[in-house]
Amino acid sequence: MSEHLQIPMTQDLGKYLGVPVLHGRVTKHAYKYIIDRIDQRIAGWKAEDLSLAGRVTLAISVLNAIPSYVIQTSVLPAGICDYLDHKIRAFIWGSQEGRRRIHLINWEMICLPKDQGGLGLRNAWDLNTVYFLKLAWGILKQPGEVWVRVFKEKYLREGPDRVELRRKTRCSQLWRGVRRVWGMMLEGVLWSIRDGEETLFWQDKWVDGDIVLANHLLPSAWGVHLQASVASMTTSTGEWNSALLSSILPNEMFLQVIGMSPPQPKLGKDELVWGLEDNGKFTLKSAYQPVAAIEGD
Repeated sequence: MSEHLQIPMTQDLGKYLGVPVLHGRVTKHAYKYIIDRIDQRIAGWKAEDLSLAGRVTLAISVLNAIPSYVIQTSVLPAGICDYLDHKIRAFIWGSQEGRRRIHLINWEMICLPKDQGGLGLRNAWDLNTVYFLKLAWGILKQPGEVWVRVFKEKYLREGPDRVELRRKTRCSQLWRGVRRVWGMMLEGVLWSIRDGEETLFWQDKWVDGDIVLANHLLPSAWGVHLQASVASMTTSTGEWNSALLSSILPNEMFLQVIGMSPPQPKLGKDELVWGLEDNGKFTLKSAYQPVAAIEGD
């Protein structure tokens, strides 16, 4: 067919919008150009003439930023991430070929936020993970977007717990990255109650304090309907069903629930919010710290 169409065969599809088009196994070679760009930058600087503060500033503003475009949609091999971190560490401490300087502070400490005693740099693997958390969050929050509809058609299905991942052995590199962080993303999801119809009273996190009420059921509540909505726990007058709730929840949980405003139909549908930000909006900054803590354990 190649000869008939006069289109040459190739094992390398090159890049599209600056990102490698991968159709097989991911290798370090596919992303070596990122390393080369960092090497070119470092080679143009006289690191020995810069103060430590100057090298840190360049590392944050330039070196950390070089792979940021690619890692938003590509799962980088762990070897590439480790090498990126290695190059930045070496630059910060003034190490050069054949002359290694002592690293006075470990990398995990350097990657902490400044208000926690770190220098505010980002570990490449963790940053890659955070960008994919953002994509996973977008699947829940932007169902009408074209890219989300494509993903849902191919990789997701509507199940009893709403969106479920289909088990697929062959999938895109992009989806592999989303699948890897899906459970982590769900840990950060909270429900903001409006009409209470969509939020599950027992299984969703909607009570202040990131609480799942199913973990606090009284033994006497055996047989309770775990798929019940928040709205179903109110009376015909719109108040909490205190008689029912006091009989199936410990007193502490009962008081916490009735201390919240009951659902109101006029407020519209319940809304998914990001629990790590007070305003409920996903940010890379709020997601990075828990990711770094998990990966560091």
